[in-house]
Order: sequence, then C-alpha cells, then structure tokens
Amino acid sequence: MYFSIIIPVFNRPDEIKELLDSLDKEIIIMHPGPINRGVEITSDVADSKQAIILDQVQNGVAIRMAVIYLLASKIKQ
Repeated sequence: MYFSIIIPVFNRPDEIKELLDSLDKEIIIMHPGPINRGVEITSDVADSKQAIILDQVQNGVAIRMAVIYLLASKIKQ
C-alpha cells in the first residue's frame, strides 16, 4: 500500500535530514523547483537518492513545451 505524507518544514531545512533518517519507510522527496538550497531544502536532501526533484523539473519543462506546441497549433494564421 502506498500513501503520501506531507511534512511542512518551512524555515527548518536543517531538521529535514534528521526527520527523513528517522522514518522507517521508503520515501520519495519531491519539489516542483526551482530549489532555494539552504532555505527551502538542504543540498544533502535535494541530492539524496530519494530525491526526484531533477526529474520533476525536466518533465515539467517537457510538459509545458508540449502544451505550448498544442495551443500554438490551434492558432489560425
């Protein structure tokens, strides 16, 4: 069974790593980007093997480009 847990850690990036290490579950770290390292999330957490942040950012660019392409193709010239 899979479920999501949202952990608000605003202004506490130094506590994220400790919290994640204390969990006894497989986790995925997500962030829509861009990352403000050291303010929103530490580099240790952002670069960890659990983080899929770069994948999210790359996929977001591709999705936005596809939407722009589809919308532009609907414009009559």
